[in-house]
Amino acid sequence: MNSHAKTVIDFLEQFRHNIEIMSENTANKKSSTSLEDLVQETLLKAGFQDLTGDLDNCHKGLLSYFSTASTKGARKKRYHEIKEYVNAYGGLSNTQLRQDTDSVFPTNCFIRHPNGPQNHIDFLIIINGYMLYWEIKTGGGLAGKLNDKPIPAQFFVLMCSRHKEAKESPFTWFQMADLMNDKTYNYYNKVLAKYAEFVKEIRTVDGYDKDVQECASRPSLRGIVGWGKGNNDWYRKTCNGLDRTRREQNVINILKNL
Repeated sequence: MNSHAKTVIDFLEQFRHNIEIMSENTANKKSSTSLEDLVQETLLKAGFQDLTGDLDNCHKGLLSYFSTASTKGARKKRYHEIKEYVNAYGGLSNTQLRQDTDSVFPTNCFIRHPNGPQNHIDFLIIINGYMLYWEIKTGGGLAGKLNDKPIPAQFFVLMCSRHKEAKESPFTWFQMADLMNDKTYNYYNKVLAKYAEFVKEIRTVDGYDKDVQECASRPSLRGIVGWGKGNNDWYRKTCNGLDRTRREQNVINILKNL
């Protein structure tokens, strides 16, 4: 097993039941920022190369790991090429792990928020040349909280519940493929397509003023698959019992085989 993969496994198993490893200086120990900081700190200690600043420099047209081109324009162009490469993960329902076939990245490295803090991906972690996409999720009460925008099947999710009933075991992790099956993804794709038609049509209605009232560009995932506030079934099925153990072990097994 790759030593960097072992570090990630140890990290996951360490805080499964131990909230106290969160930063003592963080006002809200379960905030997504503090959890992301902890992930980043752990990766750095394990020897992963942090390329977050390099990607930002490339975006600004500065010299970086990604481009030493002689002109600012060429370096900015390289940034957009890398962004396109990072996001070519094969669509919502694709479960096959990606390999860095173009050798864009070092063998073991990471980038925090490669698409910015408001978009998928919280961490792109490269382990032994495999590109692993991670989302860090907190809050949402007992039901748990994901995104309005669906998370692709091959992505991994590290989740923390703030609910009092989850205090003994607040953390869990899983691959989205274990939470949403092909049928659910196909259903959501159909809803997205129909909703796009609706938005296009509604914006042509006489009197519609996009500067005053704008349609949402996509429907809510929680509204479609039933992750609403107070939906305790999510916690019972995902954070407790055999389903939780199986999902967590699936991620461990994937990491062991890298």
